[in-house]
Amino acid sequence: GLRLYQSLVVILFSFFNPVSYVRTCSSSQFRCDDARCIPRTWVCDGDNDCGDMSDEDQRHNCDRWAGCFITLAEFSSLIFCILTNIFLLANRSCAPTEFTCINNRPPDRRCIPQSWVCDGDSDCSDAYDEHQNCTRASCQFTCQNGRCIPKVYVCDGDNDCEDESDELDHMCTTPEATCPPNYFKCDNGHCIEAVKVCNRIDECSDNSDEKGCGMWNVSEISHYCIQFNSMIKATIQVYSFISCPVFSSLISVFLFYYFLGINECNDPSVSGCDHNCTDTQTSFYCSCRPGFRLMSDKRTCDDIDECAESPSVCSQICENTVGSYLCKCAPGYIREPDGKRCRQNSNIEPSLIFSNRYYIRNLTVNGLSYSMILQGLSNVVSLDFDRVDSRLYWIDVGRRVIERMFLNGTNKETIISHDVLSGEGLAVDWVGRKIYWVDAYKDCLNVAELDGRFRKKLLEHCVDVNNTYCFQYPRAIVLHPKKGYVYWTDWGDNPYIGRVGMDGKNKTAIITTKLEWPNGVTIDYTNDKLYWADAHLNYIEFSDLEGRHRHAVYSGNLPHPYAITVFEDFVYWTDWNTRTVEKGNKYDGSGRTMLANTTHRPFDIHVYHPYRQPIRK
Repeated sequence: GLRLYQSLVVILFSFFNPVSYVRTCSSSQFRCDDARCIPRTWVCDGDNDCGDMSDEDQRHNCDRWAGCFITLAEFSSLIFCILTNIFLLANRSCAPTEFTCINNRPPDRRCIPQSWVCDGDSDCSDAYDEHQNCTRASCQFTCQNGRCIPKVYVCDGDNDCEDESDELDHMCTTPEATCPPNYFKCDNGHCIEAVKVCNRIDECSDNSDEKGCGMWNVSEISHYCIQFNSMIKATIQVYSFISCPVFSSLISVFLFYYFLGINECNDPSVSGCDHNCTDTQTSFYCSCRPGFRLMSDKRTCDDIDECAESPSVCSQICENTVGSYLCKCAPGYIREPDGKRCRQNSNIEPSLIFSNRYYIRNLTVNGLSYSMILQGLSNVVSLDFDRVDSRLYWIDVGRRVIERMFLNGTNKETIISHDVLSGEGLAVDWVGRKIYWVDAYKDCLNVAELDGRFRKKLLEHCVDVNNTYCFQYPRAIVLHPKKGYVYWTDWGDNPYIGRVGMDGKNKTAIITTKLEWPNGVTIDYTNDKLYWADAHLNYIEFSDLEGRHRHAVYSGNLPHPYAITVFEDFVYWTDWNTRTVEKGNKYDGSGRTMLANTTHRPFDIHVYHPYRQPIRK
C-alpha cells in the first residue's frame, strides 16, 4: 500500500509540473533536470532558478542548501487531498455542451467539448469520440502516389502521403500570420482579444483559445470547496499529525495557484517564452516579435526566412537577416523609394518581340505602340536575339530552316537549312557565341556556332537512368551562360523540365511533378528564378534553378499559355486560345493586363533589352 501511494505522489507531482516542454540548451546554458535552460552563471547562486533545485544541489558542490518549504508529512497530506479531489472532479457530470468519455479514468479528461467529436482525432483514451457514427469523405486529397488522405492532413508537417506530395512547398508555403498587440492568434490564424482567452467560450471557432486552460471556473471551484472541507476533516482523522490550519492553508495555496492562476509571465523561468508572454485568467501564452514564428513547443521563437517563404518581399535580390530581410538590386538596376522594387537604370527602353506564324512584331511593354519587324514568313514558332551584334534569330518550321538578320532589317540570311525537321525552341548564348535548339521530330538538343557552322547533337534519348524522362515532345529552351546550363521543357508521356550542362554533361530532370503540357520557359537573371507555363494545367509558376521552392504566379486561370519572358517586376506571355499578349506581376500575378490581340496565334516572345542578356564576371 505504501509503495502504491508513493508512486501516485510521484506521478501527480510530475503531472502538475508547470514546465513540460523540452528544448536544446546552448553551450552557455545549463540544462535543468526538467529540461529547462538557464544561464550557467545562475548555477550555485543560492536561487532555485530551475524550480527543482537541480541548479543548487550537491552535484555542483554548492556551499548552501535550499531546504524544503514544507515537511514531508505536510506534503504527503496535501498530495493525498489533491489526489482524492481529482478523482472526485473527474467523475462529475458533463455539461450539455460537452461529450462524456465514459471509459476515461484520471488523470485523463472525462468531459471534452462537443466540437472535438468526429474531428478525426481521438480525444477519449479509447477513441470513443471517434466512434459516434462519424461520416467523412472517403478521399478528400489524392496523393501523387494515388493514396487518399483527409484534407486536414495536407500541409500539417507530416508525410501522410508517404511520398511527401501533401507537403510540397508550393501548396504549403504561406506568409506567417500575425496579430496586433494584446491579441491572441488562434491555431486557425484568426485573431481575438487576449482578454477572451480561457473564458470557457470558443471565440476562435477551433477551441484553441481554450486549450491548456484550467478545467473549472470560480463558481465550480466554490462548489467543490464544500466537498474539500468535508474531505479535509476526514483526512485529519487519518493523518492526525498535521493540524487543520496548516492543512487548510496548503489547500488554499494550491487552489489559488492552479485554479485562480499566478502570473507566470512575471517569471521567465516558468513561462519559458522567448519573446512575449501574455497572462490569462488561468494560464498564459507566448508570442513572437515580427519576423519570428512560434515553434511547436509554443514558447521558442525562430527566425522567419522571408526570402525563401515569400519571395515577393523583394523585387530582385533578398538577403535574410535575424527578424527581418534586406532588398538589393542586380547590377544595372536601382532601388525604388519603397526599398523593395528595382527598375533598370539605362536610357534604353525595353520592348517586346514576338512571332505569330507569318510575322515578327515589336510591341512596347505598355502595349501602346505596335509595329512590324518582318513579314512574309512561313511558320515562325521560336526566336531569340543577340545583344552583342543586335541580331535576331528564328526557326521557320514551314521552311525547315534557321535564319537571322540585324534588328534594323538588313542582312537577312539562312544559317542552317539541312535537317531542321521540327525545330521548336531556340536560344542564343550571348557569352559563348553559339545557338542551341531542340527538335521535336529528331528528339534531341543541338548546338552550333552563330553562323550555323560546327553543328553538333548535344543530347538525345533519356536524361535519367530509369529511362523515364526522355526526349519526346521538347518545346521551349532557355540558357544560363553564367551557370553553364541549358533548360528545356518536354510535354511527352512523362512531362518534365530538364537541365544539362552547356557541354552536354550532368543531364537531369529537375521538375517532374504537377506537369502536363509544359510550354514556355525563361529565367529571371536578376534573382536566378526559373519560370515556366503549363498549357493544360493553365498556370505559370517559378522556382529556384534546382526546381525547388515552387511558387504559383497564376493557378488554373490561363486558357493556353505558350511562351513567357520576364523583365523588372513583370512576366509577359502569349496565349493561343485568346490570341493575346499579356503581362502581370511576376510574383503574384497582380495587375494582369492584355497588351495586344492578334489575328493569328502568337508563339514565342522575348523582352528586348541588354539587361535580359547580362554580361557579368
